[in-house]
Amino acid sequence: MGFILIVSFGLRVFLAVRGGQFYWIDETRFAFSRGAAGAFLSGHLHAGLDELFSSPDHLLFKIVGVVPALLEKIASGAPWVAAVFFGSFSV
Repeated sequence: MGFILIVSFGLRVFLAVRGGQFYWIDETRFAFSRGAAGAFLSGHLHAGLDELFSSPDHLLFKIVGVVPALLEKIASGAPWVAAVFFGSFSV
């Protein structure tokens, strides 16, 4: 079982790093998380919160998405960071 989990996670990382991160439908929702993370890093707390809470759809996804969005900003905008983060949930 552990071997299957390791291989599964490894394949997800491989696909994401190779550019396969642009297949998931939630990328449009993740844009809200990216906007909020950018605002938070700029010191604009209210603008970031407005970005997250501007619409009630998929609220938890947008809030959880701030974590990989911040990591993505720290990693110089590597888009595969979010794909690895969200892809690991299915592992």
